[in-house]
Amino acid sequence: MKTYPIKTMDLENAKNMQFKLVDIIQQHFDGYEFLQNGDLGVVPGIGQPKYTCKVETVLAQFFGGEDAVLVRGAGTGAIRNVMNAMLKPNEKILLHQAPIYPTTKVIVDSMGLEPCFVDFNNISGKDEDIILATPFAIVQHSRQKLDDKYDLGQVISKLKDINENIIILIDDNYVVMKAEEIGVQLGADTSAFSIFKL
Repeated sequence: MKTYPIKTMDLENAKNMQFKLVDIIQQHFDGYEFLQNGDLGVVPGIGQPKYTCKVETVLAQFFGGEDAVLVRGAGTGAIRNVMNAMLKPNEKILLHQAPIYPTTKVIVDSMGLEPCFVDFNNISGKDEDIILATPFAIVQHSRQKLDDKYDLGQVISKLKDINENIIILIDDNYVVMKAEEIGVQLGADTSAFSIFKL
C-alpha cells in the first residue's frame, strides 16, 4: 500500500525554528524571570498569572496567531475548550471520513454532536451541501488512515471557499514543531496541541 507521510522539516529548518522561538522568548522574558508562588493566581490588571500571559504572547507571536491560550488538559483539553466555546450540544460537526481520534470522539459523543463526514483526500462538488450545512470542522493534521494524502492547507482553503463562515479547528498534536506550519499558519481559525510537544 502506498502511504503519504506528512512532510517534516529538515534539521536546518528545525534548528532555525528553535532559534526563532528562543529569540521571541527573550523579547518577552528578561532572563531572570521564572514561575514563582505569587504567580499562580490571578494578577490584578491582567486577570491571570503574569507569566502565563507572557507565554501566551510568545506562542501567538511565534505561530503568527491572533492570540494563544494555555488551558488544562493538554491537546485534548484545548480541543474540548474550543469545541465547548464554539458549538452547542447536538450541532453538526464536519470530520474526515476516517475513524475519529478516540479522545476527540469522547468530546463529540459527550456533546451529542452530529458527525458529518467528507473525504478530505478528495473534496468534491457532492460534498458542498454537507460543508455549507456544517458550522464547525475539526481536521486532524496527522494522518488518520494509512492512505491519507490530503494537504492541510488545501483542505482549509477548500472548506473556506465553500463555506466562508465555517470555523476550522486543527488538531496539530504530533505535528507541531515537525511540520513547517501548523493549522493557524495555513488559514485555520484555531490550532490545538499539547504544549509539551514544543
